[in-house]
Amino acid sequence: MSITALEHEIRERYGRAAWTHKTHEKAADRYECWHVRLTWGKIILSALAASSSTWAVFLNGKAGVLTSIISILLLLINIIFENRNYETLSNDHRQAAAKMLGVREDWLSLISKLHMPNPDLMQIDKEKEVILARLKKITPTLPRT
Repeated sequence: MSITALEHEIRERYGRAAWTHKTHEKAADRYECWHVRLTWGKIILSALAASSSTWAVFLNGKAGVLTSIISILLLLINIIFENRNYETLSNDHRQAAAKMLGVREDWLSLISKLHMPNPDLMQIDKEKEVILARLKKITPTLPRT
């Protein structure tokens, strides 16, 4: 195996690992953003529902329509929370990104070893196979992006 062919293969795999790592980080950020927004929406709508129902008592039921609308919106947010746990999804993608960061760094280390004086290509090839085996174990556990 020539150094050029080995380097091209390792660089390609490094690029894929870097891409996968970044994709999972972005997915985690998106899910975290949704979680924060929905949580704040839930808090705000709960406060509005409580205050509008209090006003309904003092205004002889005239605020009942507003209370009903707010309650329906709150119900929708609760249904979204029940069906998709954005916090868990965010954490899953953060863990996946951390796993892929380790693989990415291993590929980068192999690229560095290739540029040392008199690199041991057989040893580098063995290390490449170890990383590939680890990657094959990690990949099925990663959440979909």
